[in-house]
Formats: sequence, C-alpha cells, structure tokens
Amino acid sequence: MLEFTTQEFDEVMTLIGDREPIYTPEKNILSYKFSQIPQNLDRGTAGEHFLCKKLQSQYGLPAERIGGPGQPDIKITDPIDGVVTRLECKTSLLNVTGKYKFMRINPENFDVLCFCYIHPTKFIIVQTISKADFLAWTEIGGCKGKPAKKNSDGEYTISMTDEYKNDKGLDGIIWDEEGWTR
Repeated sequence: MLEFTTQEFDEVMTLIGDREPIYTPEKNILSYKFSQIPQNLDRGTAGEHFLCKKLQSQYGLPAERIGGPGQPDIKITDPIDGVVTRLECKTSLLNVTGKYKFMRINPENFDVLCFCYIHPTKFIIVQTISKADFLAWTEIGGCKGKPAKKNSDGEYTISMTDEYKNDKGLDGIIWDEEGWTR
C-alpha cells in the first residue's frame, strides 16, 4: 500500500497551488457562489430552477420544473393547443482544461436540450439544441466523424469549449453571450 506524509502532501499542493482560481467573488459573485455548490446533482438541480425561473419571468412562458429520472427537467405547455415541449437542462462549470462537460444526456427525455454554462464572469450562458440537431450530431459527430458513443445507460457525455463549441461539430443557439449578469 502506498503511504504519503503530510509533508509530501504539502509539497504537492505547493506545486499546484499557484494556479489562479477559475471562479472568484471578484470576477462574479453569483458564479462564485454557484461554483461552491459541492454536489454535481445539486448544481444540476439549481441550473434547472434558474432556467425555469428565467423562462417564466423574462420570456413569459408557462414553464414548470419537473426533474427526476426518465422525466424532462422542464416542460412548457402551450396554453392554446396544449402541446408540451420537454426541456433537458444540463449545467456545467468551466474546468481547468478550458472545457465544460455535460453528462448523462438522454435524447429520449427531451425535445430541446439546454446547456447552462456557469461562466466565471457572466454567471449563466444558455445554449439550446433541438432534438433533431442533437440526434443528427450523434450519427455524424462523435470522434473523427464516427457516431457518438452512448454509455451503458444509453446516455451521452459531451465536452464544449469555453467558446460554447464542440470540436466534433455540435452547435446550438446562444441566448445572450453577455450572460445573466453584467
């Protein structure tokens, strides 16, 4: 069994400790507070609530947060014809490699996929991708033009750059590149 001392730990931490933090209160207090949510699941749920509230308050849509396994995260029911649009909301922090990673994407659960990028200075940037565009990407995108791979649960993991692009061609509509705080 490998054993390490506190001194060895401190030495390693000194070596990596000079990296500037991605999220700080000085850059954006909301982004920083969001980055302090300790669990991925809780960050995802928070992203769903923020997106749902924005759809209601700013866009006047009858959005309802649903969530849960096999359920859409948000549904919008058209008050005139009753047509339901299912949204899947995926939320990610920027990592040290300059990428956002969105996990557990199941196209069976949505009509519209929403990526909520927690930007270090702009708080939330939202990008939407239709189910048809996402499914087309899974067939022709992926690694080197090969179909994207699902995990054992039939879900996809997607990395996007700090410019909200995927190096395999997945692209969507950015709502407002200035983010939700200015």
